[in-house]
Amino acid sequence: GGSRFSDSVLKLKPERTVEGIKALVAELRGRELPGMANPAVMRVLVTDFVKRWQAPVAVLLRETEALVVEGCHGIIANHVKGEGRLQARFKAEVKEMARKAISDVRDVDVAKLFENELEPQTENHYFLDTCNKIKHDALLTALDKCLDSHQASEVALDKTALRGSLVQALTQLVSIGSSNAEQEANELHAILAAYFKTAAKRFIDACTMHIDRCMLQGLGEAVEKTLAGLADGEDKDVEALFDEDQTMRVRRAYLENKVARLSVARQLLVSHGPTEAQATRAVVKGIAGSDDAGAIVRIMQHSSSLEVQAQGCKRLGKLWANLEDVVAEGVV
Repeated sequence: GGSRFSDSVLKLKPERTVEGIKALVAELRGRELPGMANPAVMRVLVTDFVKRWQAPVAVLLRETEALVVEGCHGIIANHVKGEGRLQARFKAEVKEMARKAISDVRDVDVAKLFENELEPQTENHYFLDTCNKIKHDALLTALDKCLDSHQASEVALDKTALRGSLVQALTQLVSIGSSNAEQEANELHAILAAYFKTAAKRFIDACTMHIDRCMLQGLGEAVEKTLAGLADGEDKDVEALFDEDQTMRVRRAYLENKVARLSVARQLLVSHGPTEAQATRAVVKGIAGSDDAGAIVRIMQHSSSLEVQAQGCKRLGKLWANLEDVVAEGVV
């Protein structure tokens, strides 16, 4: 999450072009000398740019809260077992503390960071180093463009012609002969590009440090105090943490009642139904009067009674003898 947050802030580019800055300079022109950085213009440009950091910060805070809650809930599930309400209570407490911690970071710490960043300021040498690098890169680009155009020409280039081409390229680069507003806009564009890089890095570090202090370090202390407070509560409150929740209690009562009704029904069936001996005699009698050999075999396979087995063998023997007589009569 931190890496994505850093990338999302650093990839933001100023929305105003040089022409847009030039129009703003003309609109907010004060009494300062041309070429001086206009504070009013700088404030507007910085404010517009800093406000665009709010979206990446919101994503970072939301993802941090979700990851912290998910991790804490996993730890609670692994260490707090049972069907009581203790696990659910711990999870609810942690979720609420994470929400409050993120809310405090957003409404206090990060809000103060945004307020401070609206006033452009820095003591970091990285600002001027970057500003000079931007101008240096522009110089190299202008020289490369000039040399490439002469390299593509078949006409021999003497020292005077080369000098004239380089002077022309440098003149365009530093805006010699341009209007005051255009020169000021170009200068502000380079200054702002360097400042935004410096300010963005500063903001990323400060923002992640506040989140680390309030969420990753402060949340652990808050959880410890909360759990200690729950353990030090009154007996009935502590006992309630280990009690079943309402849904589980209703379900358990329903099942216990159902088991009780089924037990009563079983007793009624046993007391009013046939005994095992009576049931066996009924099966033996049925086998004795049956002419279905397949049905008799199936009954014998599913019965462990010796009386049933004996009657089955006896009846099958008679059926087999009758079958032999029928076959014999047919042959004669």
